[in-house]
Amino acid sequence: MKKAPINALIIRLKECFDALQISISDTELEGIAILIHDTMSGQMRKFHNVEHIFMVAAPFSEPLQVLACLFHDMVYYQVDNGFHPYTKKIAKNYIQVIDTQVVLMPKSPDLPAWWQMLLDIFDFKVGDKPNIYGGLNEFLSALIALHCLSSYLSREQLAKIACCIEATIPFRGFDEHGNSNFEIIEKRLNKVAETHQLDLDIAHIDDIIHASVSVANTDVSNFAFSNTVDFLDNTWLLIYEGNTSLKNAENFSYSTTGYREGLMKTELFFKNLKPRNIFHQYKNVPTHVECAKLTHQAQRNIAIAREYLAAKLCSATLFEALAMETGGDVPLALLIGSIRSEKSLDVEHAEDYLVPLNPTEKQPCNPKVLEILTIGRNNDGGFDMRRSPLTAYIYELLGAQGTIDMLNKAKQLFAKEMSYHDFLASCNPIVVSRIAQACAKLAITRQKSLEKFVLSPQEEEAYRKAVRLGLVAQK
Repeated sequence: MKKAPINALIIRLKECFDALQISISDTELEGIAILIHDTMSGQMRKFHNVEHIFMVAAPFSEPLQVLACLFHDMVYYQVDNGFHPYTKKIAKNYIQVIDTQVVLMPKSPDLPAWWQMLLDIFDFKVGDKPNIYGGLNEFLSALIALHCLSSYLSREQLAKIACCIEATIPFRGFDEHGNSNFEIIEKRLNKVAETHQLDLDIAHIDDIIHASVSVANTDVSNFAFSNTVDFLDNTWLLIYEGNTSLKNAENFSYSTTGYREGLMKTELFFKNLKPRNIFHQYKNVPTHVECAKLTHQAQRNIAIAREYLAAKLCSATLFEALAMETGGDVPLALLIGSIRSEKSLDVEHAEDYLVPLNPTEKQPCNPKVLEILTIGRNNDGGFDMRRSPLTAYIYELLGAQGTIDMLNKAKQLFAKEMSYHDFLASCNPIVVSRIAQACAKLAITRQKSLEKFVLSPQEEEAYRKAVRLGLVAQK
């Protein structure tokens, strides 16, 4: 039978200590396991949880690599809204929090020898204020790891764990001299070895960096999943995890604005992400061929994800604009109904009131994106339906290019370059009409306001004719 996560964690930790021939009591082993388990089981930990660290550790048998994997996401400052009580008790000896900003400012000068070594490995110094995108979470996670393990491991072993965790700072490119972050850490580690008199020769340093590259690439392995749907499942967990506005997720109880903002952050992230900065290599580990294959698959997944998110963001913006123009922001459920799942197929939803699409209305789409919208992801991500029937409907009416055009208008709205009224006026009037008509069936208190956006069949046909004659541009 499958072990409970806490017991599986104890077993994995014991395997590491046994392999290192280190004696540790059951009480001490249990304490470390509980620290990791409870810290990573918070309400918002939908992706960076115990299941994730098991996944990252799975390919490895080298005990120091495994220990690094088990500790590497202990602190996730923005997700946990600060420190978990367990990690706060440890971290307060080494850092201070001033106006929510973490400052690497110990309260006491009497600190263990590994503290300065850890700072040097991350290239930080006392007084620094690292941010969440510049290694804050990874540094604090490494700090917790070294604090917990320093009684059992040598400084050389602690350095390897710290380097493996430092390597999980994601999406770093090359510096101005063309050096990768692993070439940079090689130089840094040589200096650390000299400064702190560590027994590390060239072979040991290469071993540490090879181990670090492997951990880093495994940590982001979902980008290279062969099935894009699996990749999107993880993406949706990250959207939920990274947006506190979605924590009231049950039955679409969050607002139309909160829903759109969550999607918008992720769309912007994918837009700026360079696939070549996801997976890394150091001295042919992994090989050039293997690294190129991972990067190619990541590029493919990101491209599909961007189109999928563009369609989802267009529909979310339309819901938001209709809400704002008919009385103000509301829970999304008021407009489109509660989340429909396999357990609640009888729940009323706006898709039930969509006018069936005539084949002649359908515009050219990316078939893979339409398939995912129609058939759905594998899970709901905790805040959304797996299938996206409303978005699929809009996507088919607009087509792939029309969706991109609508997204560009939405971004003008977000930038306050146009009003909600002007945004709706700039959209395809048939799309606005059909969605407003479906929402009006559910939103009783907004029915009359929503129906003002609904076109008659004659008005729809007049618009189509004007487009055919070139009197108006296709929106």
